[in-house]
Amino acid sequence: MSKKLWIFAALALPLYVAAQPALVLLEACNAISDPAKRMECLKAAMGAAGTSAPQAERRQVAVDALKKAFGNMQAGLDIGTSYNNYQVAMLDLAKAVAAFRQDAGEFAAPAMASLNASLEAYRDAAVFWEHSIDFYARRDNSLAYAGGLPVGLTNMEWLVRKYGLPTVRADLLGFHSGLNVTNTRTTLWAYAGSKYNEAFQALTPPAPPAEVDPSLDAPTRSAVELLARAADCKPQSISPADAGTPAVKGWTVRCTSGKSLAIQCESGVCKVSH
Repeated sequence: MSKKLWIFAALALPLYVAAQPALVLLEACNAISDPAKRMECLKAAMGAAGTSAPQAERRQVAVDALKKAFGNMQAGLDIGTSYNNYQVAMLDLAKAVAAFRQDAGEFAAPAMASLNASLEAYRDAAVFWEHSIDFYARRDNSLAYAGGLPVGLTNMEWLVRKYGLPTVRADLLGFHSGLNVTNTRTTLWAYAGSKYNEAFQALTPPAPPAEVDPSLDAPTRSAVELLARAADCKPQSISPADAGTPAVKGWTVRCTSGKSLAIQCESGVCKVSH
């Protein structure tokens, strides 16, 4: 190996290990004929590889911690949890959201409104739960207000307004409207979970629209797309392909996952050929 090739390999190896996308930069740099500019380009490419990987790693760690915290919260709710354990899970969740906001940087921005709404709903559920524990710990309240926690006597009107919660007759005579304790907690937790799902949907960029051959008529295009999706492929592009015979029309479907499908249509019937 010549000295020049050895230097090139030495430069390329850390780039490959740190971040494979930087290889594209490396190839572009190597095509520059001027030695000084080529070396300047290589140094910039190495710097890009060295700084992007740690940031991506921190972001992924923050995302993983966030998913784990929400997963632990949901697991506790699914199997049944005590108020004390719920408080611990909520604290872990708040820490994970704060870490995600700090470590994920701009990547976190589209999700923060939904994450904050989710965390707030979990906190509101904790406030309601605490009020219900305190109220029903008092003598005779379990019998007198068996229908639900009376919102007027516990200052819970704000919770009804905030989430549009349905009220029930708290006492036997119907003097007080109330909130069913179990149903209200479940409703708030479901709302919090939906906001969490919204947050991660916001972090996932929508798939670009499929590029379709303009000569492909609408019914055939629908059949090709349907076959592709049945084969677990989200079409990224659909282009004509040689089917080998004039009676058979062929198309190559490239999927957003990177794989490709070959689809052939004959007399209005389409199938995946391989």
